[in-house]
Amino acid sequence: MIPADSYLHIPEAYGRWLGGLRWSDGGEAVEFPSGETFAFSRELSLFLEGFAAGRDPIHFAHILHLMHLLLRGPLNREPAMPMDLVGGFAVLGRPHRNAGAFCSRLCAEVPGLPDPPDVEAVLRLLVAGAAVGDYRELDEDAGLVLWGDYGGGARGGWPGGDRSAPPPIDEPPLPPAHFERLVLERLARQTPEQVRHWFRHGRAPEADASAVADRVEAELPRSFREALEPLLDRPRLAGSAGLLDRLVGALALPPRRLAREALPTGGYADLSHRGLPERLLPSQHAIDPDEFLRRFAEHELLYYRREEPHAPESEELLVLIDQGVRTWGAVRSVLAAAAVALGRLADRRGVGMRLGTSAAPGRLVDPILADPEELASLLEASDLSPHPGPLLASALVEPASPAAGPPRRRDVVLLTHPRSLDEPEVEALARVLPPGDRLFALAVDDRRDVQLAELRRGRPVPLARFRAEPINRSLAPAPSPVPTPAPGDWGGDVEPIGFPFRCPPCGGPPPKGSGPMFAFDEAGEWLAAVGPHGVPHAWRVDGSAAQAWPRGFSGGEVVRTVDALIGVAGGFAVIGRLGDGDRPVAVHYDLISRTVRTYVKYLSDAPVWDWFYLRESHALIARGPDESWYVDLRTGGRYSSQDRCSSEAIARDLARVDALSIPPPRLLTLHDDDTRPSTGPSARLRRATGTITLDGVPLSWRPFRPVSDGQPVLAGRRLERALYRGRTLALYVPGRGGAGASPSCWLLFQGPDPTRLPDRPALGPDDLALSADGALVAVRAGENRYAVHAAADPGPPLLTTPRAGISGRPHIGLGRDWMAIHEGPQVTLVRWDRGALDVRSASIDLASTLSDPTRGGLGSPMLATDRRGHLPAWASYDRRRFKATCRGVGLVAVIDAFGHVALADPSGTLVCILLASRGRLAAWLPDGTRLGPAELTGAPPSPGASARIAEALREASRRA
Repeated sequence: MIPADSYLHIPEAYGRWLGGLRWSDGGEAVEFPSGETFAFSRELSLFLEGFAAGRDPIHFAHILHLMHLLLRGPLNREPAMPMDLVGGFAVLGRPHRNAGAFCSRLCAEVPGLPDPPDVEAVLRLLVAGAAVGDYRELDEDAGLVLWGDYGGGARGGWPGGDRSAPPPIDEPPLPPAHFERLVLERLARQTPEQVRHWFRHGRAPEADASAVADRVEAELPRSFREALEPLLDRPRLAGSAGLLDRLVGALALPPRRLAREALPTGGYADLSHRGLPERLLPSQHAIDPDEFLRRFAEHELLYYRREEPHAPESEELLVLIDQGVRTWGAVRSVLAAAAVALGRLADRRGVGMRLGTSAAPGRLVDPILADPEELASLLEASDLSPHPGPLLASALVEPASPAAGPPRRRDVVLLTHPRSLDEPEVEALARVLPPGDRLFALAVDDRRDVQLAELRRGRPVPLARFRAEPINRSLAPAPSPVPTPAPGDWGGDVEPIGFPFRCPPCGGPPPKGSGPMFAFDEAGEWLAAVGPHGVPHAWRVDGSAAQAWPRGFSGGEVVRTVDALIGVAGGFAVIGRLGDGDRPVAVHYDLISRTVRTYVKYLSDAPVWDWFYLRESHALIARGPDESWYVDLRTGGRYSSQDRCSSEAIARDLARVDALSIPPPRLLTLHDDDTRPSTGPSARLRRATGTITLDGVPLSWRPFRPVSDGQPVLAGRRLERALYRGRTLALYVPGRGGAGASPSCWLLFQGPDPTRLPDRPALGPDDLALSADGALVAVRAGENRYAVHAAADPGPPLLTTPRAGISGRPHIGLGRDWMAIHEGPQVTLVRWDRGALDVRSASIDLASTLSDPTRGGLGSPMLATDRRGHLPAWASYDRRRFKATCRGVGLVAVIDAFGHVALADPSGTLVCILLASRGRLAAWLPDGTRLGPAELTGAPPSPGASARIAEALREASRRA
């Protein structure tokens, strides 16, 4: 995610095209070089707020360009303006927010940002005004970020001159003339009446009056009761309906203590040395003029000070629902009913209400404004959190929104299990409540005993106790007939059969390429690594998610050979070769849109390509021996250095890449006996003294000599690899034998005044990666295992990925309505001839009973597994992954190297994917239905999944 202050950077070339726009010294406005104000930051915040209501923010330079069209008209008069846009905007009172909503419609075809900023943070920064800096002094070369942060230390013209300017974001995806032409062409399709309607109302005109009436009626304010109670009709929440009336009568929060009566406000309350001229004391006018001027300059004049009126306070009810492992089952039914009952309480008291859940900590939802389906999904969710500490922490430290109005006194109600109140983290948070907040807990145990308490000094003080009535069995949840969509499905250029389960990479060494096989994304939120067969695996650094991603696919071939993995803004890029050929390919994984795009280079058989990532342009450049290849990840455009390109930005990027010897974040490693010139950033070691000198990096590092026990660490050693990101330098020093033997390791330093960080042992020079800001370091801890550490923390790792999973393929037997999966010492029998899947797991002795009906078997022999040469056409796109097949009566099963069993009908339509691991079974349907433990599927089981999977398999057998 782009930082808010980086987003507000004005590119120098684009600002010059708009007349030299720049931030004022105080950051309260954007101005021209003459000092004339173009727009105040408050006006920009209103415009951006309206724009963000229609779509994600686009580049800030384009936002300023839209403001220029509204305030001063286009700079290029082709095509002609369809109406007087400037006059209409001014006549209607310059409604910036409505104009922003209209411009979001005009920019529907403009590419967005790869990792858009938090709009609320940007609005807060614009409202503050003085926090926005002037980047006029930012060095152009230092601002270039090439697969690393070679620019994070540049200084900008911040107010006061004591703050470091954040790195600028990408260059605008469209040049100014192209952007203006695109906007004016879409504006030409609007009539003057439609534009004026947008400016007046901030929305498109309705087709007829009846539609307006229906929309107005649908948008009338509702109560919290009307928003929440319909949710109890859903199958998963139906068990809470019978408890609602009981809880409404039992839940009541004590009133707040009355505050002291406020003194009358608005009169003169005190004297001050600062104020307006009309508030000067009359005696000050009798002072000699020269003395009056001196006192004015020294702030010694006396003024009346008025007592400002107190800001009115409002109240809010904040309901936090613990959805962790302690609240599953009957406890959740009571907690859901309590949330709805508290909605009625908010209606009676006339206060606002917001909901938060442990499944989505940090996200607070207003039930009235939320989409009903989204709100229902939020209440129905479950997670594996052991206690609600993270949820409570995110709610108590929530920053105030600049548009939130007067400060609110909050009543926070935590719905949880009694044992959660004894957690040290929860108790510690309850001791540090913000001023004006009260914290209550509604604790429900497994017997449905309910206790309402107020947490004072960290401990609960009981207010009420009662028992919820047993749930009516007639209201028990029923399987939902609508399949649950699969969360996080990837679209785009992906292989036909993906990896729906949360399984670690299989055993075996990772692929060997010319670059790193694991990396952080630009935001430092994800760590991705390439496993066997070129399959990318990704883990959130906080440990909340683990995924296996489908590989890139183009022209019926899959990306199997991987050369490098690069973290980019909002995702990753896999660099490799397509199929069995030697065609260079780049596969872009966009984590924001969950899409995959494959870029294939259909020329040149050069064996080596150097790949560069340009953060400011969000582009990849492949540099070969004879040409360079430019890939714009925002628009999908591809260019060659041998083609004539009219874009100055692309030509400038190619020239900068040609000036570097190796792709960042690597530094060229030199020694005192090496006479090669250092092109680009480099690290030089003087072996006699063990002194390191850095050249070509934006921060001015002084030469330094690391020592240990008073002796130079690097004296007589050699450097094999150097990495540089943010303010962190990592040096790989190979080990040496003989006298004074030492193992290989990575030495880490933080600059520009070098400070030694904890060393990291490593298996080789490619076994360490740094995050973009240098704050995190990842090391390979073994075959397909990685550990993430805070660079400056010598303690345990923040994340350790699991060990390798299934290393071989299972043996299977397949009949008309059954399947036997034999993996290791376990045999799992799956039958779908009944209403739901029947899954049984036992030791290998089960295999001998499968054909014996007198012992409960199937009465039919197991079918032998075919060899790889008999793969069906739909699985033959990767014969290295899919190892064997088995044909039953009506279904065809294919087993891959990761233990997945893909079932399809004879026509090749995928029906289901199964995974058996240690006697547990996970299943997945193409519509997103999941069955099995969450540690395998990555999500809770879908309602009615067993019945739907069995029905899908029976239907496929009947079709055959």
